Amino acid sequence: MYIDDNILKHESTCRDLGVKVDQKLSFTPYICDIVAKAKQRMSLLLRSFLTKDPTILMLGFKTYVLPIVDYCSPVWSPHYMKDIQLIESVQRQFTKRIPCLRNYSYPERLKFLNQVTLERRRLECD
Repeated sequence: MYIDDNILKHESTCRDLGVKVDQKLSFTPYICDIVAKAKQRMSLLLRSFLTKDPTILMLGFKTYVLPIVDYCSPVWSPHYMKDIQLIESVQRQFTKRIPCLRNYSYPERLKFLNQVTLERRRLECD
C-alpha cells in the first residue's frame, strides 16, 4: 500500500498505551513480554536483598513486580489457561524462592503471606 508515494509497512502487532495486541486481537505476545520482564525484576529483587524475611521480600514484590503484571489488566485479562498459568508463574516462582516457604504448596505459601492469586487480583479489579 502507498500513501503519497510512501510505502506503508505491514505490522503484525500494534502497541497502544504500552499494551501489545496482534492481528488476531490476542494479547498472548504482550503477556509473554510482561512475564519475562516481571521475572527479570523478580530475580534482581531476590539477588539485591540480603534479608530473606518474607514480609520485606513481599513488600519489594508488591512494589517492583506487581505493577508490571497489573498494568491495564482489565484490558488484556486472559481467558486462555496457558496465559493465566504463565502470569501466575511469576508469583508462584517468587514465593517458591523465599527460603522459609520452599517446602509448602503454592496455596499454603499464599495463605502464609496473606496474598491472593494474580488471577483473583485481576477478577477483583474487573
